[in-house]
Amino acid sequence: MSWINVIFNRFIHLDQNLLWLVETYHNWAYWILGLIVFLENGVVFAPFLPGDSLVLVCGTLGAAGVLDLVWLSTILTVAAIVGSTFNYFVGYFCADLIRSGRMPFVKMSHIQKTQDYFDRYGAFTIGISKFLPIVRTFAPFLSGVGRMNFWKFSVFNILGSITWVVVFASAGYYFSKIPVIRDHLVAVVMGVLVLSVVPVFWKFFRSGLASE
Repeated sequence: MSWINVIFNRFIHLDQNLLWLVETYHNWAYWILGLIVFLENGVVFAPFLPGDSLVLVCGTLGAAGVLDLVWLSTILTVAAIVGSTFNYFVGYFCADLIRSGRMPFVKMSHIQKTQDYFDRYGAFTIGISKFLPIVRTFAPFLSGVGRMNFWKFSVFNILGSITWVVVFASAGYYFSKIPVIRDHLVAVVMGVLVLSVVPVFWKFFRSGLASE
């Protein structure tokens, strides 16, 4: 299980790894970070990639003058929008395959629960999902499966992506100005992830209890 240890160490030292990335690849680092955000938002098999933590740490590097935060935020926002749009169309054109149960790793029970959620909250779900790891990856895909109106999807996707990047990048920027947070950045990043993920798992836990 050495590969798990490698991934874990890369993850908990994300701030150091991003600094290495910038120092090694310079301007290419902006596009590499954009690619990571694109994949996390746009590929249903890549929800494990860092999203919130990556944007947060990018904000701290912007405050340190290592990155141009405005330029990077623009790239990350566009990457999130394009990634989710790509994910939507994959779900849209694979809808029949998924409903037939012939697409591996996708359970119809999850499709139905997500569809019920969309029926209840509508396209607003897309905007909210940007702040929920894992859900951020699957919501666009399942909205395509459910054949949500594309223009309505796009409005909430764009607004949600802009808000998500601005909130986390700004938080990283201003947190880095506070010594106690700057000195414990890894703990802050992990705390943000826990606070983001717990509501998702609690929702699934409650849904599981309700179905018993």
